[in-house]
This record gives sequence, structure tokens and C-alpha cells, in this order.
Amino acid sequence: MIDPYKTLGVNKNSSLEEIKKSYRTLAKKYHPDINPDSKASEVKFKEISNAYDLIGTEEAKNKFDRGEVDLEQGQNRYSRNSFQDEFNHEDIFENLFGSRKRKGQDHLYKLDIEFQEAALGAEKIITLPSGKQLQVKIPAGIESGQKLKLKGLGGAGSGRASAGDAFVEVNIRPHDIFTRDNLDILAEIPISFFEAISGAEIQVPTLDGSVMLKIPAGVSTGSKFRIKNKGIAKKGNTGNQIVNLKVVMPKVLDPHLQQAILELEKQYSYNPRSILKSYYNV
Repeated sequence: MIDPYKTLGVNKNSSLEEIKKSYRTLAKKYHPDINPDSKASEVKFKEISNAYDLIGTEEAKNKFDRGEVDLEQGQNRYSRNSFQDEFNHEDIFENLFGSRKRKGQDHLYKLDIEFQEAALGAEKIITLPSGKQLQVKIPAGIESGQKLKLKGLGGAGSGRASAGDAFVEVNIRPHDIFTRDNLDILAEIPISFFEAISGAEIQVPTLDGSVMLKIPAGVSTGSKFRIKNKGIAKKGNTGNQIVNLKVVMPKVLDPHLQQAILELEKQYSYNPRSILKSYYNV
């Protein structure tokens, strides 16, 4: 025999809203799906459910108060199987507490970063539409289109479910000089035809400053040189910087220079297309 008022922690003068509120609080606390390994919680939940069945509606409460309901009537209405049928795992919170337990929505944001920030790593601040700011750590070697996951920083969950996640999709702005090939950094560096003929030591930019590169005499456009360990460092590996030389003529040719070159050509003429001779008569 149970006293439904005592079981629900209310009295006969309590309103239906107060009874319902107390029932929801207790049901939430003792529901077997929240306390799967507690037999005592299962028994308590059945008592709470039976009590609410007796006084949870105006008609039922009036009957009970007039003594028209046997206190044994509500007993065993809820068994483990019956309340599992009524409250399945997806609907427990919706039926008991007015909202479905559902993980918060994931949010996607896009972030533009500089080439060197992607190569070396950086920390950036993004501002959400709500005005909230997030600090995002950019790992060294990240590639364009890659997404960073910020766990729990998406939309709020319902029914005590966890919040969604925030994903930041990275877009890398192109660089004026550098391009990327896996962990290597490629850079096209112009030199004058004087430097190509005589050789030189030139200053070459890298991701973290400039270095001096020795150019031997007689190089051509397309000659490549490797600067070791000046590429991208990622997961214990470090790439190189590959320098691709490009011989560039002066934008304005001085007539005296042209004349001097013509004189030199008479003495030191060579044919760079001699390798093609066998194809001329094909």
C-alpha cells in the first residue's frame, strides 16, 4: 500500500502543476535508463510512476481524495518491460522532461590564413556571428581545405546532451614566391644573365628568413638548387627548399650593352640548339 502524496513529496493541497513538477524531478533522478545498474532506483521509479498514476490528473486525484480508488490499484502498473516500452532510449527525456536528448548542432567556420602561417603554424582568433571569439591553433604543415575540430564549441545540446563541435575549414592564401610540394617549398628566383654567366652569391628568401646561395657560373633557367631543411616541419620530418633559377633580361636594353654583346658574340659564339640538329630534317 502506498501513499502517493508521500511518495511524490507533496501534500493534498498541492496543485497538479506542483505534483507534475515533483514527479518529473523524481522520475529524472531514479529512471532506470539513467541508473542502469541500480535495482533500488528501478523499484523507486516504479513507486513514483504508480503514485503519479493515482494523483497525476484532476480526475484521478479527485477519485483518490474521495476514497474511490483502492491504494493497491496502481501497484505493478509499471514493470521493467512496460516502462521500457513507454520510454525508449531516444524518447526518455522527451516524454519525461519535455525535450529530446540530442547532441548540439555542429558549426562550420572558414578561416583564411597566410602561406607562412600554414607552413610554420600559428594562433588565430575567429569571431563567431554571436560575437564570441575563439582562439584557433593552426598546426604547422596544415593544408588548404583541411578542417580543425574544436570539440564542444558548436551548438548547445538538449536534454543534457553534449554540445556540438565547431569545425574550422582552413583556406591558404597563395604566396608571391613560395609554393608547396608535400613538405618541400618551391621558390622561383630570378637572376641576371651576368650572374648566370659569371656565377654569384645571392640572397634567397625562406620561410624563416633569408640565406645566401652560391650560384656557379654557366647556369641556365630551370637550374635547381636545394637548401636543406628549409621546408615544412611536420611529424618529425622536415622538407627542403628547392630554388628554381630563372635568367631574366633587363627590361630596357641599353644600346651600348647590345653593341658590346654583339662584339663578344663574334668571339665567343655558341649554339644552344645544337642538340636539336638531328630533328631539323625529319
